[in-house]
Amino acid sequence: MAVVGGPPGNISALFGLERGRLLDLLNSLEPTDWSRETPCPGWSVLGLVRHLVNGDLGVLSRDRDHFLGTRPPEGADESEFIEWLDELMQAWVSATRGLSPRVTTSLLSWSGPQVVEHFAAQDQMARTTHVQWAGPEASPVWLNQVRELSEFWIHRQQLLDALDREPDLRSDVLGPVLNGLRWAYPHSLASQTRLPGDTVTIDISGPVVATERLMLRPFVDMDRVPFHALNTHALVVEALGWSPSRAESDAIVDHIGEEMARDGWGIWAVEAAGGTPFVGMVGLHRARAELPFAPAVEVEWRLHPDHWGHGYATEAAAASLQFGFDEAGLDEIVAYTTTLNGRSQAVMERIGMVRDPAGDFDHPRLPEGSPLRRHVLYRVTASHARPTVAP
Repeated sequence: MAVVGGPPGNISALFGLERGRLLDLLNSLEPTDWSRETPCPGWSVLGLVRHLVNGDLGVLSRDRDHFLGTRPPEGADESEFIEWLDELMQAWVSATRGLSPRVTTSLLSWSGPQVVEHFAAQDQMARTTHVQWAGPEASPVWLNQVRELSEFWIHRQQLLDALDREPDLRSDVLGPVLNGLRWAYPHSLASQTRLPGDTVTIDISGPVVATERLMLRPFVDMDRVPFHALNTHALVVEALGWSPSRAESDAIVDHIGEEMARDGWGIWAVEAAGGTPFVGMVGLHRARAELPFAPAVEVEWRLHPDHWGHGYATEAAAASLQFGFDEAGLDEIVAYTTTLNGRSQAVMERIGMVRDPAGDFDHPRLPEGSPLRRHVLYRVTASHARPTVAP
């Protein structure tokens, strides 16, 4: 099946973004980190990074300069080609074992901008390349670029794994990578016996929720700085009544992660389509025992004011409700806010929640006399009609 359609974004710009994140990671390493084992058998962190240098040099030499120093064996089938390629990669890593971490990182800093420049100059739609896993037909240039982008993204995840760090699931790069890799399925499944009407379902496990414009995903370490910036923004502090320190903000992230690991659902970081990696948080949370309506599960959201007014809160909160009822099997979900927070009350009503006047309460963590102490309570049950993404 021939690949159709255009590129899932500006691949040259995405490659530059991915390269910046790789260099940020490498520049954060301690001397002992470079010798850690990676998921790639026999390769340390330094060995895997040297392999990435080879990837850049291969793109520049083979694709830009049209120089084929080593040709694949004639008539090799897919398994033989992969075996030959693995041996070639291992030979490079072994030959460059004298390169230091600093030299290796500098090489990536030097070659990365050239790859970006080369990608930007290519005709994206020209069918002048061949992507092995997409089939024998000629592939558009953009798919070959996505293949290169996916390799670097995957290898960076392997480095994060070796360093005991969280994976980077930001959708700005992951989305285009998955969009490109899906073209492996038609070729891979072509040899399978199938009947008219047969379909293929791809199940991606994990508590990740996608809407038309947003991705709700687990928090990762790189969210800590923008999360603290959100919590200390003047408008957010005004609504919450307090401004956490960095340590207190980090403790919230830690607690969110613990709840997600325990329940399989919880509070997600929110990304916006188009490359905004963190616009806030939304999700489900077990209400504190000190609140008068506990035990209960609440839906809550907190978005950076720069992203107010786009309907993101409604879209993300509605998706959280749907997940809570359809996936987590909850019977009822509540929400609460101060009597002064008309914006949040409007979101609650737009997603189908109903005010429970008898449940209004004074928040026990706010002092008497505070204008933020009085709260309103909203509820919705699994049987109640509700929108899913309506902003």
